[in-house]
Order: sequence, then C-alpha cells, then structure tokens
Amino acid sequence: ECEFRPVLCPHDGCTERCSAKALQAHDQICPNKRLPCGKCGEEVRRNEHLVHGLKACPEREASCCFRGIGCQVVPAHKDLDKHLEDSTQGHLMLLMKTMIEQQDMAQALASRVAELEATCAQMNSAREAELRAAAALSALVVGLEAKMIMVEKKAAQDVKAASDKAAEELKKRTEVVEKEAKKRIEAIEKSHKTETGSLRSELSKHGSAHAKTADLSSLRSDFQSLKSSLETRERIESRMSSSDSVSAPPDGL
Repeated sequence: ECEFRPVLCPHDGCTERCSAKALQAHDQICPNKRLPCGKCGEEVRRNEHLVHGLKACPEREASCCFRGIGCQVVPAHKDLDKHLEDSTQGHLMLLMKTMIEQQDMAQALASRVAELEATCAQMNSAREAELRAAAALSALVVGLEAKMIMVEKKAAQDVKAASDKAAEELKKRTEVVEKEAKKRIEAIEKSHKTETGSLRSELSKHGSAHAKTADLSSLRSDFQSLKSSLETRERIESRMSSSDSVSAPPDGL
C-alpha cells in the first residue's frame, strides 16, 4: 500500500485528512482523540482534559467549606459529602474555637477602640485648649499692636514738640547772642573811636616838636658830611708831605 495515500483521522469528530505516513504524527496531537484521565481513568477528548480535571473529574481535589477555620483535610470531590458527615464534630469544634478567638479579638479590638477614643478625646481637649490659647494670644497681639500704635503716635508727637521747643529755644539763644555781640562790637567801635581821637589830638600837639627834630637831624647830617670832608683832606695832605720828603736829595751831596 502507498504510504502517501490520503486517509481520514479515525477519531470521532475529527475531519483531518492526511497521508498514511503522517497519520501517526497527527494522532499525537489530534484534539479529538480520547485519552484516559490520570485520576479517574475516564476517557476524555484531549482538548477537554483541562475542563474535565477542573469541573467533572470525581477524583479532583475538593475544598472543604470549613477550611477557612482550620480544616486541613483535602478530600476528593466524590468524598466531600462523606467528609462533611464524618467530620461534623471536628468542624463544630473548629467553629467554636474560631468563635472564641473572634470574641477575644472583638474584646481586644473593643479595648483598643476605647483606648483610641480616650486618646482622641485627650487630643481633642488638648486641641481645644491650644485653640483657646491661640485665640487669647491673637487677642493679646491685637491689643499690643493697638497699644504700640498709640505709643508710636505719642512718641511722634513728643518728638515733634521737643523739636519745636528746642528750635524755639535755639532761636531765642541765637537772638540773645546776636544782641550781645552787637553791643560788644558797638562798645569796641566806640572805644576805638575815642582812642583814635585822643591819639590825633596828641599828634597835633606834638607836630611842632617833630618839625624841630627834623631840622636838628638835618644839621646833624650836614655836620657829619663836613667832618668826613675834613678828614679826607687831611689824609691827602699827609700823603703829599711824605712824598716830598722822599724826593729831596741830602745836603752833603
């Protein structure tokens, strides 16, 4: 027989057509081929094995409804009802234990809530006290600001009044000093005029004596000139006599 002859897939529901040589390879992947379930042995199509293992297999693992409170048994799905009947007392004990634990937890939570409420009440009281203190402080600050404004206004007025008073006093003192200086200057000028007049009168009285003194000085200068002329003449005559005695020959010659 030719190994390349066309053949149809023998599995129900499969319409694959291939050569006889490729039929074995297709058989390894055919989605319609029935394979036994690994847990219950039931033959199931290859493409339905996942759904069968999760939903239909009687040997699949089931979850006990008391697992959340401590049941550790993992029965097969077919044995779940039997497990619930056989473990009723154990499940009741687990339920009682869970209820006690929940009551203890509820009491602990209630105590914690009471502590938190007390803490919250203290914090609220402290916050209210802080708010009152802040309000009082704000009022105090407002009062101090108003007082400061008043003090600043009064200080400005006092400074202005003091400045005006100082200026007025300075003006008065300046006027007094100017008057005193004027009086002193007038007294000095009057004294100077008096002294000048007396000096002029004295100079006018001694004017003739001054003229005589000038004549005497003139005579004295003339006398000095005459004296110097005589002395010069005597020196010349002395020199001439000495020269004559030298030029004359002796008497024996």
